[in-house]
Amino acid sequence: MGFLEQGRSSFGLMRNRPVAVITTMQLVRTMGRSMVWVFAPIYYADYYHISFFTIGILFFLGTVITFPFGIYGGNIVDRLGRRSMGLLLPPLSAALFFAFATTAFLRIGGLVSFVLFILIFPLADLEGIVDQVIVTDVVAEHERINAFSLNRIGANVGFSIGPALGGFLSIFGFGWPFLVPAFGSIVVFFVFLLYIVETKPRLDPSKRSAGGKRELFPRGDGRFLQVVIILSLISFVAGQWGTTLTLFLSRGYHLSDQEIGLMYTLNGIVVILFQIPVNMALSRWSDFSRLALGSLIYSSSFFLYSLSGVFAFVLLNTFYLTIGENVLAPVQTSIISKISPEDRRGQYFGAYYSISGMIVPMAPLLGTYGLEFLINQGMLFWGIFASGGLVLSIVGYLRLMSIYGKTAAQ
Repeated sequence: MGFLEQGRSSFGLMRNRPVAVITTMQLVRTMGRSMVWVFAPIYYADYYHISFFTIGILFFLGTVITFPFGIYGGNIVDRLGRRSMGLLLPPLSAALFFAFATTAFLRIGGLVSFVLFILIFPLADLEGIVDQVIVTDVVAEHERINAFSLNRIGANVGFSIGPALGGFLSIFGFGWPFLVPAFGSIVVFFVFLLYIVETKPRLDPSKRSAGGKRELFPRGDGRFLQVVIILSLISFVAGQWGTTLTLFLSRGYHLSDQEIGLMYTLNGIVVILFQIPVNMALSRWSDFSRLALGSLIYSSSFFLYSLSGVFAFVLLNTFYLTIGENVLAPVQTSIISKISPEDRRGQYFGAYYSISGMIVPMAPLLGTYGLEFLINQGMLFWGIFASGGLVLSIVGYLRLMSIYGKTAAQ
């Protein structure tokens, strides 16, 4: 298949209604939530005068509490169905974001704001599980990287709008950017209600995987657990993109909120324009090779941020980092979708979210803690993470190939 034909085939997946709807919902959700992820650390630092490390603890707690939600939520998705969970979660998210924005408008005590902020994380993860299980249900295995990539493009259209709009709205007070995702959740509810039908596969009882109805967690699948740990460790390094990098650029290089918002907007635009071309360029690469390449680009780009705070250089390096993100992100989801049994997809995606939720939160926690001491020693700070990413790229690739071999890596 030629280059242009591959591109047409990839975007042709948008004729698949669930893929198109999930992509649209990713756009709406991410436009609002990106304002919270980007500007909540700055809001807490400016108005509550809390340390970088304390901000990191908030993100850590938010992701750690997703563990039980992922385990039980994934199993509920398998038992009750995708549509039931998809309709339950948006109203809860809307109420939560309305409350969080209210604390910013009224300057309500920090503890209330912190609790509401932490509760955002498990709901976001549960919605992600539902989305990915639906796409896995309705898309053939060989097309899933492109389907998950289209979802990412939708999310990054939202991300290209959210931070820039949030930077503008923050001029009038941080409550305004925090209010947008509440309205977005209402939109998602009605889109899901009108356009998503149940996609849960109906399987012959003889084809059900062993233990699918008896356990909450796939603890007997040792290969799956090893894969998830490797993916989570790679995501740990990549997790410095976000809270840690935002605070480094804001406090270390003194970039403005608007400049940081534009940087994240560029990230979203590069995903939109280059995700499918990157997929096509690497179409003959195995999933595990793509994983290693994406991790290498991510790691090296972090070190490059330490070289200069000139805004043009920051934007150029963000372009480079985002190419690595385009390589890395969809293949992680694709790997999980391929190794999860058909009747336990919710359980496996829930387990993936839960395990990664115990490892990845350490990224902003350790990153913000390190910034307390190394904010003015960027080369040392980012060099540590770059070195770790290099090691994980090599060791992770070799280990995954030894677990699944060349055939499963495709």
